[in-house]
Amino acid sequence: MLCKVRNNSFATGAMTLLLLLWNHSLTAAADELETVIHAWERRARQVRTLVCVAEGHMVTPKGAYDDEPSLLPGTKKPVPASDTITDLRRRWVIDFDKNLMRSEERGSAFHTGLARFTAMHLIKVWNGKEFRVYEPRATNYVPGPTQPEFYFHGKSYGGFLFSAYERPVFFGAGRVRIFASLNPLDRSVAIDRDRLRIVEPQRINGQRLIVIRARNEKMTDVNYSDYWVDPAKDYNIVKVLTYYRSHLMSRFDITLAQKNGMWWPWSWTYQYFVPRDPPALDGGYRLAVTSLKVNVPLDRDEFELEPPVGSVVLDARNEQLYRVMSDGSLRETTLDEIVAQEKGKTGRIWLVVILSVGIFVLLIVVLWRVRSLFLRHA
Repeated sequence: MLCKVRNNSFATGAMTLLLLLWNHSLTAAADELETVIHAWERRARQVRTLVCVAEGHMVTPKGAYDDEPSLLPGTKKPVPASDTITDLRRRWVIDFDKNLMRSEERGSAFHTGLARFTAMHLIKVWNGKEFRVYEPRATNYVPGPTQPEFYFHGKSYGGFLFSAYERPVFFGAGRVRIFASLNPLDRSVAIDRDRLRIVEPQRINGQRLIVIRARNEKMTDVNYSDYWVDPAKDYNIVKVLTYYRSHLMSRFDITLAQKNGMWWPWSWTYQYFVPRDPPALDGGYRLAVTSLKVNVPLDRDEFELEPPVGSVVLDARNEQLYRVMSDGSLRETTLDEIVAQEKGKTGRIWLVVILSVGIFVLLIVVLWRVRSLFLRHA
């Protein structure tokens, strides 16, 4: 009987000790999470403006577009026929205080109709009220005259402006939006601590890293993102792994450098995968910062973007097409009208060509007659 009582006491004591250790562990993890978030919030207060330029390349694996439904029938596969590397250049101008951003992108995009890479140049602006996108015809492959080159997107930005390309730039500025759908310029969006928790730490080159697991309302134990944070470098993010059904779907690997008195993402690689076991690389890119200016005065004109005269504009808010008139005003138009106008231009071009050829032939005939008369009289 005495032995049984002692055993029960021992079990109770052991359970109490485990509960104390568990509570201590939870408290320590919560404190560590708060420390990380406070560091991010401090950097967000420090960085008011920035101008960042990064260059690198994009990798598209062989056959990455084989299942693309918009490929023309009869297109020879694989598409692309081999692993393809194309150049990338990005420039970001951001005024966090005034809620303004400009992004310029140059590189190549895969055109499924042609089954090849074509020139890509985009200018995207958030002017504090709406998103605008400009695709200059002079520096882009445009398949037809009916395709707009300027877009009004209102406040529905999606991934148009805040894509995977610039997320490390926002990380460095302390604008850590765990869920990419959230506007990182919006000061009213707070980090939702209830959807974050500390998990088992990791190490890179012997350095202990804090790992924060993030879930939104659609995420479960098999759908989540892990953010690896380096406490030795001002709690900057150095890796992001996103999982879908427990399979790796994408990853960031970020290298930091100390610039302007701050640790900053100086190069990063992004890869996305077909989420299966093992994951299959579906594409990716690598960028390295070539220029960075922080807390410098910015020209308001950087955030003004207007469609050029004569261009076709699509207002995505109401799906209405416009033509920009000579005075800068917008006139409603339709696809049929644009096609008719382009046919008229084509007709006028052919008329000019025919007249030019006719005049050239007439000159040849006249010169030949003059030469014949000269030789006859000679």
